[in-house]
Amino acid sequence: MFVIKESFGDKIFNVINLIILTLVLIAVLVPLIHIGSASVSDPDLVSTGKVFIIPKGLNIEGYKKVFQSKDIMVGYRNTIFYTVVGTLANLAVTLPAAYALSKKD
Repeated sequence: MFVIKESFGDKIFNVINLIILTLVLIAVLVPLIHIGSASVSDPDLVSTGKVFIIPKGLNIEGYKKVFQSKDIMVGYRNTIFYTVVGTLANLAVTLPAAYALSKKD
């Protein structure tokens, strides 16, 4: 088994890289968790700043109203349609090109 030894510079790079990526992960996850928590919390508690990461006063009325709206369902239908048609169009162009490029002649 072949093992590559890391130099001191590689170890420093890996530590700094890990620190930076951890900070980026925290910067991305904290707002997402906050929004998810606020979406299921009592609106009065959210507006007063009492909700940060852990939901308080569970309330899903907003989700009920959103899914009762016809506009949201139209948006979901359009998203699914564009995804399926776009993927099929991409495959229709990519597969023949990939096949042609895979042949030597």
